[in-house]
Amino acid sequence: MMTFRAYKSSPFDHTHENVIFDRLYDILSIEWSERSESLSLFGNFYINGCEIDSLIIKRDAIIVVDFKDYGGTLRFSENSSWTIDGVNVAGGSKINPYQQIRNYKFRLLNFIKDTVNLQSSPNLGHIAGLCIFHQKISFDPGKIPQKVSRWFHIADINTAKRTVDALGSPEISLTKADIDEIVLALDIPHYTPDGRPKELYFSPKNSEPTNDLYKLNGQQALAVESIKTWLESETKVLSVKGPNNSGKQLVAKVASDWLVNQGKNVINIAPNAAVATLLKQNGISNVYNIYGWIYESFPEIKSYQALYSMQRLAIDPDNDVIIVFDAHLLNNGKFETDTLMFGTGFIIDDFFNSIVTANQQYDTTDEATVDSSLIPKILLFGDPYQISMGSPNSTLLNCEIFKRNKVSNTDIEIRSQHIDSSSKAEFAEFQQKLIRQISSQKFTELPESDQSSIKTVAAGENDAQVAESILKWPRDAVYLSATNENVARINGKVRRKYLHAQNSKILTVGDVVELQNRTIDIRRENETFETTDMLQPDCFAYVQESAGIIETKSIRLKNWEQEIHVTFARATISFLDRTAEIVYLPDFLAGDKPKLEFQQEIALQVWTRQEIERKLSSDKANLRTAKNTPTYAKLRREYLIKEHKIRLRSRYHNAARLRFAYALTVFRAQSRKYKLPTIILDGRSSHDTDQPATDSYFRQLYTASTRASKVLMLIEYPRLSPLSKTQWTFNEVQITPVRYKQRFHYSKPERAPPSELPKNYPKWWDDTNDSLNAVFLTVVGLLEQSQWQIEGVSRHQYKERYTLTQSNNVITVDFDYNKHFDFTIGNIKILNGSEELRTQIQKVLRTEPIFENEHIKYAYNVFEKHNQDRNWKTISIDEAEHSAILTVRNDVGCAKVMIIVPSSSIGKKGVISHVKLRDAENNEVVEQWKTDFVDV
Repeated sequence: MMTFRAYKSSPFDHTHENVIFDRLYDILSIEWSERSESLSLFGNFYINGCEIDSLIIKRDAIIVVDFKDYGGTLRFSENSSWTIDGVNVAGGSKINPYQQIRNYKFRLLNFIKDTVNLQSSPNLGHIAGLCIFHQKISFDPGKIPQKVSRWFHIADINTAKRTVDALGSPEISLTKADIDEIVLALDIPHYTPDGRPKELYFSPKNSEPTNDLYKLNGQQALAVESIKTWLESETKVLSVKGPNNSGKQLVAKVASDWLVNQGKNVINIAPNAAVATLLKQNGISNVYNIYGWIYESFPEIKSYQALYSMQRLAIDPDNDVIIVFDAHLLNNGKFETDTLMFGTGFIIDDFFNSIVTANQQYDTTDEATVDSSLIPKILLFGDPYQISMGSPNSTLLNCEIFKRNKVSNTDIEIRSQHIDSSSKAEFAEFQQKLIRQISSQKFTELPESDQSSIKTVAAGENDAQVAESILKWPRDAVYLSATNENVARINGKVRRKYLHAQNSKILTVGDVVELQNRTIDIRRENETFETTDMLQPDCFAYVQESAGIIETKSIRLKNWEQEIHVTFARATISFLDRTAEIVYLPDFLAGDKPKLEFQQEIALQVWTRQEIERKLSSDKANLRTAKNTPTYAKLRREYLIKEHKIRLRSRYHNAARLRFAYALTVFRAQSRKYKLPTIILDGRSSHDTDQPATDSYFRQLYTASTRASKVLMLIEYPRLSPLSKTQWTFNEVQITPVRYKQRFHYSKPERAPPSELPKNYPKWWDDTNDSLNAVFLTVVGLLEQSQWQIEGVSRHQYKERYTLTQSNNVITVDFDYNKHFDFTIGNIKILNGSEELRTQIQKVLRTEPIFENEHIKYAYNVFEKHNQDRNWKTISIDEAEHSAILTVRNDVGCAKVMIIVPSSSIGKKGVISHVKLRDAENNEVVEQWKTDFVDV
């Protein structure tokens, strides 16, 4: 069991911070790797605008940590500066590290309360603070006041382990699910220091990784354990999902080996021949192309259509386990052409029907017609974030066919990307941002490029460089676009400009093409060879010699008024491992889409049939003679096999169907499964829209990034940020004094169960109003870690007046409210003490906004980040139905700003549709606002 986990969003700004975090990592990982209870360490992350050095979470403690690079004798103070040997110890923006960590504690407390639902209901007031010094220090712990020492602690790196071990509270007892929920909410990548295997987590699940005998990372090992558990369960289908570089294939191989050791017969299925070949090259044996597995190996020809019938497979439901790779590529959209048909045309239906035993029939209109006990175990692997020809939910990976037929199914996800190089790290971080938004279906921000592994260029900016890379042989780059029409246009432009090719139908020496069907090397045309000796599809080739058109055949068919013409051309092409002479179809090569005219397809079939009839005339006569004899079935099958072999070797039937391969569609590149060092993507649109804030665009971008091994170049990459669609209005502002009251945010209860009223209510408290109770409890919580105490509360119309004391200091604070029980902090009166108490209590009583509308909450967080980046601070916020009024301030003054949040999809209208500067204290504020936000 892995009991130590670490996460870090990014490196610290300073070397000494990275060093101290790694030292803490080493100390804690050694200690907690041997324990049964877990510990999680977090580094360099933001909470509600605060950058926190570190956080430690274990079962009985949540500890906020800040690092200080000092050493020597420490003098502690609660409210004034700290010194070490006469040198002030910085506390960030606060007067000392205690005040700094206290601020972090309450930011974290509010974040957890607002975003995480913890099963154990811990008392978050018991969050601890720890200041760790890089160097050895000495100080008197007795100088820390008792009330502070209950939660705040100081250590140096040499005593950090002992301190962390000792910290714990009986008020905190986190479950494993609680800890995982906090990890999920913080959304920080998994971290190991350099020199150890790296793993980038994008959304940890409620489970801890476990180690295994295999060389797997934690998430991969957990997936293998889940597969083992699934095999022993009653569930028939397990879908194992994972992003690019998550190690799905490794998990599948480990699981397959284990299944074989358990005595199971493993049947490996690939979605096409190209993937099957790749899997075999990667050491996975016994792999079938799904078409070859489901359908008969040769068709029957009916009305010019080649019909591949389904073959009934002998499946042992108790012993067979079917593993399907890249199941996201299998969609149930109907595939049928005028000349070709596989089974029913619905491959997922046919897959399901092929594994149903002979005494069952699958009907797509019925439910629960299948006896699940006669279905074998089925294990699916795939990437749920890739682009899909149809709805992503209709792929085999998402198990809709099994759900519809009430066949038990479940899924797990390998929720990490394994990183073993800097380029992979950059791709993984890029993909991670896409994955999060695809998962949430909120398309608000495209990841920025690092201009290293991922580059953006304007259209026309690097044309010569792009052309040089895609013309190069052997292939190390390809241009991807969304549609066949765009691909044809780009291929034509490259050939005309750089190869000076004038004829789009005839190959030119230097052309790079892709073979899309099995064809023959015509130098071996008269030899007897097996289909495995044929030139295989889905591979690139280089044109060494082009002989041009060698033949044009014509035919006039019944019911066609005009004669049909088909042209054939010849060329010599080289692959990486061989050279061949081929006959190809110029009309297929030049078409906007990879297809021939229907009439031309029929003509090819007729000429192929004529060739078969010439060569098998005696066999056909013998078959007619034996029609009513017992040997007819055997002779007919032998005849069909001979017919099929002649068809495959026919230069007409198998004339090469080539496409220029400088540019390909993203769909084509996805299904071929080859990776190239450089992928160049036309980023202007996806296959169905030119709007980037859509599921299909994000999936296309993600898919293209998975095809590159070193560089992804994005042409005309659109700008999409949470504020990129926002309209900014500066011309309606009023110059006026900006008045506001500090809002007091609290969680409004639906009811106040008497059993949940706190036992520490003072004797003088007799109110049963839910909202007033909630405000009281919030104030108690805010004062808990200060030296202020509530002396009493007096009741006034729409006002609660709290009397607060601290030693000899006495103040009153008015909490004003309206009929909706929206509270603001009103008049603060100093009864005994200095005027500084006013500012002090305002800071103590500051609360983070609590929103009723999740869209406004998200919009506020986005806007607040932009504010902070430009040194504007939000000091008050009022929420309305689809908007919020923010009072903001910086060095030049205050302003009131309205942000309008669209009620419909944030993907189409942006996170914030409109920002209006309404009031400003002076013209300087207006000009500063324009300067800071005009380019957002």
